[in-house]
Amino acid sequence: MSISDKSQLSSDDNACKLKPMTPKYDESQHKRYVDCLRNALYEQNCKSVALSGSYGSGKSSILEQFVKEAKEDGHSVAKVSLATFNVDPYRQGDCADSSITALLEREILGQLLYQGDPAKAPKSSFNQIHNASLWCKVKSAMPVSLIIFIALICALIFHLSKTVTFASCLTFIADTGKEQLQMLMTLAVFLLAAAYSVISLICGYVLWVFDKARIKSISASGITLSIAADEDCASYFNKYRDELIYLFEVNNFDTVIFEDIDRFDDLAIFEELRKLNDLLNMAPGVVGKEGNKVVSFVYAVKDSIFALDRELDQDSREVLGSGRVKFFDMIISVVPFISKFNANEMAAKVFESELGQAKSTKEGHRFSDLLSLAAPYIADMRLIISIRNDYLIMVQEMGSPSFDKPSSLGLTCTGILAIAIYKNLYPLEYEDLRIHKGKLNELYDIHQSGINRLLSQHSAAKKLLQRYKDSNEVTDDVAEALGGELKEALDKHVSSNSHLTIGSDYFYTNRNNSNNIFEPEFWNRFLTLSPADCLYIGQSHSASGAGVMLSKTEFLNLINVDIPNVGIRDVLNKGLNNLAIIDFDLEIESIRTADFFTKPEMVCPTNNSAEGYFLEPFSSIVNRIMGEGLISELILEGFIGKDFDLYISKYPSDAKPRVVNFVYHCYQRGVQDLDYAMDNDDCQAVLNIVPTTHLAKSCCFNHYLFDYVLSRKVVKSSINAQNAITTMVDGIIDNFPGSGKQLIERLLEGYPNNRNQVQTLITTLLTQTERAFDILVDSSKDTCSQRSQYELMSYALANMNTDCSYTYELSSPWLSKNIESMSISRMAVGETRAIAIASYLEQCSLTIHELSSLGDQLGMSVVDFGNYDVTRANLLFACKTSRVPSLDTLDEVYPVVYEKVTSSEEALASYLNAMGPTEYTATQFAPFVFNGLCRRFESWEKSADVDSLAGTIIERINPDAEAVNLDVFCPHDSVDELNVMGRALLRQLILNKIAAKTYRNAIYILKLENVDGDCRSHNLFDGFMGRGSIGELLNNLTSGISGVGEFANGLLYRTRLSSEELLKAMLRLKEIEEDSFPITVDSGTIGEINFDKSTVVALADHGLIGPLGVVYEYLDGGNWNFRRKILKKLLRENPAKDWSNLPQLYACDLPRIVAAVKSWGSWLAEDIVSDPHYYINQCCKDDSEKEKVLMEIKKKAEEKGLL
Repeated sequence: MSISDKSQLSSDDNACKLKPMTPKYDESQHKRYVDCLRNALYEQNCKSVALSGSYGSGKSSILEQFVKEAKEDGHSVAKVSLATFNVDPYRQGDCADSSITALLEREILGQLLYQGDPAKAPKSSFNQIHNASLWCKVKSAMPVSLIIFIALICALIFHLSKTVTFASCLTFIADTGKEQLQMLMTLAVFLLAAAYSVISLICGYVLWVFDKARIKSISASGITLSIAADEDCASYFNKYRDELIYLFEVNNFDTVIFEDIDRFDDLAIFEELRKLNDLLNMAPGVVGKEGNKVVSFVYAVKDSIFALDRELDQDSREVLGSGRVKFFDMIISVVPFISKFNANEMAAKVFESELGQAKSTKEGHRFSDLLSLAAPYIADMRLIISIRNDYLIMVQEMGSPSFDKPSSLGLTCTGILAIAIYKNLYPLEYEDLRIHKGKLNELYDIHQSGINRLLSQHSAAKKLLQRYKDSNEVTDDVAEALGGELKEALDKHVSSNSHLTIGSDYFYTNRNNSNNIFEPEFWNRFLTLSPADCLYIGQSHSASGAGVMLSKTEFLNLINVDIPNVGIRDVLNKGLNNLAIIDFDLEIESIRTADFFTKPEMVCPTNNSAEGYFLEPFSSIVNRIMGEGLISELILEGFIGKDFDLYISKYPSDAKPRVVNFVYHCYQRGVQDLDYAMDNDDCQAVLNIVPTTHLAKSCCFNHYLFDYVLSRKVVKSSINAQNAITTMVDGIIDNFPGSGKQLIERLLEGYPNNRNQVQTLITTLLTQTERAFDILVDSSKDTCSQRSQYELMSYALANMNTDCSYTYELSSPWLSKNIESMSISRMAVGETRAIAIASYLEQCSLTIHELSSLGDQLGMSVVDFGNYDVTRANLLFACKTSRVPSLDTLDEVYPVVYEKVTSSEEALASYLNAMGPTEYTATQFAPFVFNGLCRRFESWEKSADVDSLAGTIIERINPDAEAVNLDVFCPHDSVDELNVMGRALLRQLILNKIAAKTYRNAIYILKLENVDGDCRSHNLFDGFMGRGSIGELLNNLTSGISGVGEFANGLLYRTRLSSEELLKAMLRLKEIEEDSFPITVDSGTIGEINFDKSTVVALADHGLIGPLGVVYEYLDGGNWNFRRKILKKLLRENPAKDWSNLPQLYACDLPRIVAAVKSWGSWLAEDIVSDPHYYINQCCKDDSEKEKVLMEIKKKAEEKGLL
């Protein structure tokens, strides 16, 4: 089928045309309104005319015809259409925050401008939006070019007149020959023409360029001319008022039509348009000098446009409705030609051909009923036409059903019309149906939950009936459950009840008394009652009691017994007989096939409250979700049924009914039905339709389909049986527990009769999921005997996938309890079996306490997986040795055991505790041991006691092991990247004196102390340097070695050597690398040197530390001899006067320096004498002290002859 350019659909009998929804002029309906408009505008000269009417009343059709006739009569009409359902598209650019009025003004202005002829408006400032050629601009510039040309000629003549006289010109002409004179004149004319042309081109080009440019401002001599930008959008009409008047002048617009302007509910725009209209009608250029022309505005609006707020304002002083009539000069009200009253007639007219075909058929009557029901709700001609167009297309696309015969899938014309109506009223909901969403699908789910609830009740009731029939009595557990429900109902509905009476027997309602409602005797009596038989709440009247007598039916209605798991109320109402069982079968079948409309009173569980699920009739749910309108009626009247999915797409027509039902009601909707009956052919047909990958969905879980797939009877060549099994089992795994478990339980109920299918399932589970054992244990616990469980688990163990890590949540407790009964150690005969079982035990997190109890093969397999306790016995078993191997041996020879003993703090501690007194942790502490311990530590808990473990490991290294260089474990520049274990091991190597005393280790330790506070707190460098003579360490050093400065700083600040050792060491270092000395100190660091002041002075005196000024200042108090030594060295190194190197001198030292003027005081003493106040002010604050020091200085100066 195809749709032609004329929108025709080919059918079997004739071609039916789709009808357009565009406005259509109906002379019988619209002519009077067109005439009224023409009279109001062109005869009565009304300026503002409203064509008012509701949406869909025909205003567009009227205006379309009016425009046509007005233009034929010579009127110039502009039309502004603001049809939109959202104002957001108008909010653009700089006006994003503007009012709706301003946005509407901008849109109106734009539409009016573009309806004008650009050629008629050359002065328009908006003319640049129309492309103007360069040649047009040249022609426009010719008058200006002529003026410029004449001005240039005059200027040239004026200039020549100063140098060339008229007489000389005449002489030149007389002397020139005639031919030469003609040539000169021709050349002159050519040059003048060329000059004029060039000037015209230049002027035209300038105009063309400036036409495209926008000048913002021009400034000259303090005066600025600005062209304002569109800095606000307050009122476009005011801003471009002159432009609008010019537009109307040149285009002679006398009528402007505004459509859909009322959709924005903005009254301010009408006020602005009224002002614009008045302005235009006052402009002489628009209406003529005599004012004999009128510019009219026509507004197509709804009737309520000026009653938005005023009808609600009861205190308004205006007459109600006066605002509407005051604004317009005339209001022409359009009476809608379609309403709820005549909608049925209009719909019948649109569907005339379909209703003609529908006569005298049952389906036709139903089609007509649907149209009559829907018509009042769709009283819009465009909408009715759209529904009919969709209906015609859908009929052709969906099997071409007729009123005499549905399609091969049972689709009817009435059903298609109902869905077409739904599609047009709720297009978004209709789109959601395609992806199995939307309200109809929600209703389907709720309805199906109600069906499942009823099915569970009636199925339980049927089982109860069958059980009662087999034993002819109620069992204790059933009586207890029924008694509890009855007691709860009685307490809720009947006050002060203590017992029930049936005949002469009474039964207490509490357990404290014998002969109560919780015992089988009561229920055996109660179930023998017919619906009309009586019982008493309390004592019977025959016993002079005051009990209430009720029939069995009245009693049940009173207490409203509702037991979802058993369905006892229906059992009690139906009685106990074979007919009751048959009735239940019929009822179950009717429930299973129920449609939306067949059981509107059915109570369904919904979760529409914060309290969770509650029960509600389906009809109420429909009205609540869909609203009390047309769609609810369509659903409850059966026009839209549960098969609505069939009406939204094309489906194959050769499908089997049960297959179609399963595919559409279960597969497509995602609804599971475990017991939906299908034979092998049906199952094969389902597999032909459903992609194999979709078998994993719970909606495909069906007992018959699953058994068929597991039996490997799939016959279609394109379907791989194993793929189907694998996919379906994957779905079971994903939906376990839940529907997956239910499906497996249904399968296991037939074991061992279906042994092959069950074993296929187990094998696939083992391959597909790590939860295989958990699933098997959980599914078999309530359906299989213990012996069957042993058999199933043994089969699973024998066929497990050795590459899979199976979970243990349920299987671990079961194996812990039953592993001995299964004799698992005897099962592990071969290597493959042993590895598989050991792997699973590891997955189950079973820890083996004694490896030898498993035998050699299985025990060694368990060792490989590491699920055993670290004990001396297990270590000796795992390594097959008589001594516990050291860590380096384990790492090299027994890596699996090494991984185990270093897997945690506890495991390593157990390993150390398992060692004998003559066994060592390492024969030689090699880098790979260090790195291995660091690497393994990363997986430990952060709270591990690393220091204790590291200390034990290092302490128990073979005492004959060689001393080590620390940088072989971790490079010097990577020390800061070491983890806690690495640093702890290095600390212990240093503390236990296993680190060789070398210069490189000393530098390494300094680096280690810089990055590790624990190392610094242990004073590792001091202890390391205190081992033996430091001279041996330095004697072998040569010049050019790195780290000398760092090492010297370490000696100064981090060691407690003797002063003599320190001085020798520092002098040796200075010999090796003199550039590193003196070591710079300051007032903050000099006090941290671990030596006395005499040593500090000696170091400074030998040029090992500096500057000398800092050392001088450090030597406070009574250390004059030390300070004198520093000052003498300072002045010796600075013989010329230089204050920059002087420290802040102590006050007591000033006279002493003056006294030493002739020995070492030199220039400093003379300077102190010449300017004592300079030095005194630096070191003294107290005036009395200053005076005292000054006197001492003068005294010493006089003694030395300096004054």
